[in-house]
Order: sequence, then C-alpha cells, then structure tokens
Amino acid sequence: MKNLRLVLSVAFATLAFLLAYAQIFKGWVADLISDPNYGHGLVLGGLLIALAIWRSLKGDESGERGLAPIWWGWALMALLAAVGGLLVANDSLLRWSLILAVLAAVESLAPAKIVSAWRGPLLALLLLVPWPYVLYYGATAHLQRMSSAAAAFVLHWSGVPLAREGNLLHFAGYDLEVVEACSGLRSLLVMSALAAFIAAAARLSVRRTLFLLLLSVPLALGANLLRLVLTGYGAQLGGPETAENLFHLGGGLLSFALGVIVLGMAAFIRRGTRS
Repeated sequence: MKNLRLVLSVAFATLAFLLAYAQIFKGWVADLISDPNYGHGLVLGGLLIALAIWRSLKGDESGERGLAPIWWGWALMALLAAVGGLLVANDSLLRWSLILAVLAAVESLAPAKIVSAWRGPLLALLLLVPWPYVLYYGATAHLQRMSSAAAAFVLHWSGVPLAREGNLLHFAGYDLEVVEACSGLRSLLVMSALAAFIAAAARLSVRRTLFLLLLSVPLALGANLLRLVLTGYGAQLGGPETAENLFHLGGGLLSFALGVIVLGMAAFIRRGTRS
C-alpha cells in the first residue's frame, strides 16, 4: 500500500508538471521554428537531448564523480523563475523555469549515472531560450553602433575610402547598412550555444565551461566584424554584387567556421585537466 501511494503521488506530480508546462514548451518550440535568430536551437536542442539519452542507455559512469545532490537548489531556482515569469509575464523566465524543474526532478529521482548523463545537456539548454525582447533589442541597437564603428575604423585604417553615417557605411557606388542581422548578436547567440554544447559533449569542468562561454563572446563579435570588413573589401574591389553575394555570405561562413574551430581547440586541448 505504501508503494502504491508513492507511485500514485509520483504519477499525479508528473501529470501536474506536464499540464503546467505544456503550453510553455509549445510556445518555446514555436519561437525556435519561427524566429531566425534562434533557429539553431532546434538542431542543438535535439542534439543535446539525443546526447543525454545515448549516455543514459550506454550507462556511462565517467561523469559520476563529484556529483552533488543539489536538486533542491535547482527546484528553488525553478520556483523563483516561474514566479518572476508569471509576475512580469515573461516567457524567457518561464522557459528557464521549465528546464530547471526538469533538472531538479532528474536529480531528485534518478540514479547517479542518469543525473550524470542529463545534467550537462539540460544546463546547456538554458542558452537556447530566446532572450526577453527588451534585452534583445537593446543589445542589438548597441551592437549595431559598435559594429559599424569598428568596421569603419578597420576599413579606413586599411585604406578603403568610405563615410560612416550612423549604421550606414557609404562606399563608392554602394551603401552597407549594419542591420539587426549584422549587429553580431545572432553570431553571439549561436557561438555561445555551441560553446555550451561542446562543453556538455566533452564533459568539461565548471571552470573550463565558463572559460569557453566567455571565449565565445569575443569570437562571435570578432567573426561578425570580419564579415563586415570583408564585405567592405568586396564593395571596393568588385562592386555591390561582389560585396553581397561573395564577401558577405562567404565572409560569414568563413568567420563562423573559424570560431567553431577555435572553440573546439579550446575545449579539447588538455582535456584531461578538467576537475
């Protein structure tokens, strides 16, 4: 009878959890599908869940050492995020609460090897939650100004004639506007999410994970600046079509690839030193 009450309690708690967070999860997935700034979240989120399931099935115990039973800490943070999200009607806080609640449930109910398999991927999912729009658009406007000023400085210093007017870079016969997509924030969101994925996949320590996340910031901003500079060179050398079709797209792919390589090297070189 005691076991039956326990099973029923867990079942009712699970049902209440699913009902409470169903709409939140549905809205999160819908935003990942519709918002081009967070389209990478579908791919990386799927890979993180697949990684956790694979480790659970494999029974890999390599990450069990050093695990502390801190489920109550995750539960408290989930509760605070949920209350804050409800009070200010903020979807981001509610979605963070969902992830933290799942993590708390896993750590309180599952054996250590399952906790080891799921903790890293679940924490990495936090970086796939879209930012609150107030923060997003505020950061975008600031980065647009910063990116246009930095690109104008580098191009002018390297001998490319241009005039800057706000977020517009005027070349001979071509105007380059540093729009929202070119602000660098999208690159930052993707690069930081990749850093979190790499850290979870490599089972890096907290210290090395934080280092990788911090490294993703200058990498993303530098990659975006490189794309803008290459577009400016394309406008100078070949005109508008060359700037748009070759240098803008090609420069974006090149800078992104370089960033991924640097993150991978930083994560896996001396991997044995993690603690």
